[in-house]
Amino acid sequence: MNEQDQPKVPDTSNDLQVSSEEETQEIVPRHLVRRNQVSFAIIVSLIYLAAPVFYVDVVQATLCDKLGASKAVANLPSSLYMLLTIVPVFFAWLIPYMRLVRRVIVVGYAIGAVMGAIVALVLMSPATAAAKIALVTIHAAVLGGALGTSSVFGWEILSKGMTEVDRGKIFSITYGFGPGFAVLGSLGTHALLSENIPGLHFPYDCAMLFGLTAPVLLVMALLARRYYVPIPAQPEHRQPFVSFVFGGLWDFIRQRQFVVLLIAYLLWHASWYVFNNASLNLRDVLGVEPKLYAGWIDALRFGGKMVAGFLLGWLVARRGAKGGAMLTTLMTTTAVLWLLGARGQVYLVTFALFGAGELAGLYYPNYLVSASEPEHVKRNVSLLGLIVALPAAAIPTLHGHIADYWGFHAGFWAALAAGVLAIVLLAALPYRPPAKAPALADEQRATATTSTDD
Repeated sequence: MNEQDQPKVPDTSNDLQVSSEEETQEIVPRHLVRRNQVSFAIIVSLIYLAAPVFYVDVVQATLCDKLGASKAVANLPSSLYMLLTIVPVFFAWLIPYMRLVRRVIVVGYAIGAVMGAIVALVLMSPATAAAKIALVTIHAAVLGGALGTSSVFGWEILSKGMTEVDRGKIFSITYGFGPGFAVLGSLGTHALLSENIPGLHFPYDCAMLFGLTAPVLLVMALLARRYYVPIPAQPEHRQPFVSFVFGGLWDFIRQRQFVVLLIAYLLWHASWYVFNNASLNLRDVLGVEPKLYAGWIDALRFGGKMVAGFLLGWLVARRGAKGGAMLTTLMTTTAVLWLLGARGQVYLVTFALFGAGELAGLYYPNYLVSASEPEHVKRNVSLLGLIVALPAAAIPTLHGHIADYWGFHAGFWAALAAGVLAIVLLAALPYRPPAKAPALADEQRATATTSTDD
């Protein structure tokens, strides 16, 4: 179905007299919206609890470093994780049916659980260091594809039943309290990896860390089965792959605000992904083994994210979607500035700033969702991931090469320049994009029902 053939939804983005609750009730009953919100909040909290592994960076980089990898190879898991975020655009085309959204999310989590168990077993085996590095890298790639696809399909649930204001409120709660679980997970990671537990030493400590992600992901899969998915009455059709990708890409790049957002998002990646080198730089700044500080780094990172989470959700609800993207980019740039000037223990503050800036991964797509037609949300979010994935995937490894040849500070200066340029671009975007209200057509709303997929 071509874009011009699809039903248009009236633009009510500037109608500030209509409450978000009244608008949402037109889509699905409030008790089902709340059920989705509760499931979403718990799933995000569990992701945060296992963040030391799910957020492919410090743990993987320090583990590969411990196994004897170069700085470039230690950054490779992060690169492949981002590269495999191109996978969701394929599944967004292959599975356009709302009735299957829930099933795709569940399968993505199940695949991640299996891979976590496999990594744990191989780390405890007599396999060579090279084989273990390779498997850790493969695990990162699988997480990028599986969790990335689950995330893109999750935006369908968030966008079809919530207004921008509703999303801002649930984001404030979820990404305010949620990072607290990441702090707990990070402190637990520190306890596991500090080699202070009798009988639990490398590589068994890392094996336990990866193995514990399997039950976490299985619980997430069970919670995802509770999502309510409104199914439209009109038949849904799969477009030809070429027209879906390239036609959608043409529609994407013809919109100035999408292009500006895309370039700023790439520049944010170039700035934020100096994070791995910031952790490896601890050897020079504090004279300590980076692996021993991995847990503390993540605790500070998610503590900063927790504080920022409350503020950003409130800001988006009050001022519009741009506020979240702008403030997270400012926090990332500030973190890089701190890297360049701090010495001693105060250097660790940079990881809290990086944590606050990392929420850009939520608020850049949120701006895109607010500016998209409801029927194009999944396509546009997956295209954003596709376009960003290839250049962004090279950034961590590029930072590693820069550190190998010119030292850490050369990469830090490059990251600072990228962050400043991203801020300049975001300044040109409107605070509230010309969005379309997330409402179903009358005939769709009258027959919307709960997905029956198992």
